[in-house]
Amino acid sequence: LIARLPTSLHLPLFARARDQLEALQPEPESIIQMMRDAGLRVEVCRVNSALSFSRERYLTMVGDRYLSVLSMFNDEELAKGIAEMRAFLPETVSFIESFVFATGDKPYTSPTALRSQRTRSQLAG
Repeated sequence: LIARLPTSLHLPLFARARDQLEALQPEPESIIQMMRDAGLRVEVCRVNSALSFSRERYLTMVGDRYLSVLSMFNDEELAKGIAEMRAFLPETVSFIESFVFATGDKPYTSPTALRSQRTRSQLAG
């Protein structure tokens, strides 16, 4: 199971954090294709969740580095980012959080089918 945020994000973040997140986030479709290229059978599910927080609660979450990308910023940079966000966030912060889930499994081939395939290839060779 692989869970990814899509590359085009609509999360309320300060500009540098949003830029970093989008730059570091691989395209889910490229990961899905790599899984298929590796011979996996892939199922994809996209989940969107509506979230809503008070501005102060959300800014506390950002300060607590609720997204891993926020750990890339030192305390001073994070404080500047939070000040930037405080200037534009409304009293209630609402957004849609999206995830792409991809599960991959290798198609099962029974031992009987494998023996049959080997026998056919030996007869043909």
